[in-house]
Amino acid sequence: MKAVLAACCLFAVYLFFVSADAKAPGVAAPPPPPDGDSSSGSCFDNNNTTRTCVPWKAAGHCDTTDAKKNCAKTCEQC
Repeated sequence: MKAVLAACCLFAVYLFFVSADAKAPGVAAPPPPPDGDSSSGSCFDNNNTTRTCVPWKAAGHCDTTDAKKNCAKTCEQC
């Protein structure tokens, strides 16, 4: 009987610590990056099209596939 009581107490202590770890502040995983972000999290314009990005944005072409792909920073896609 004492062994059963001791086992129950140990199990209760185990559950106490496990539940405390799960609820600890600051332990939660970071949120996933928004769609369109690169895996490194950096936002940049393609080197080959940097000079064309500002005119594309000024002309309202940021919604095109090419502008989204090559001018992500200028067109605020990330």
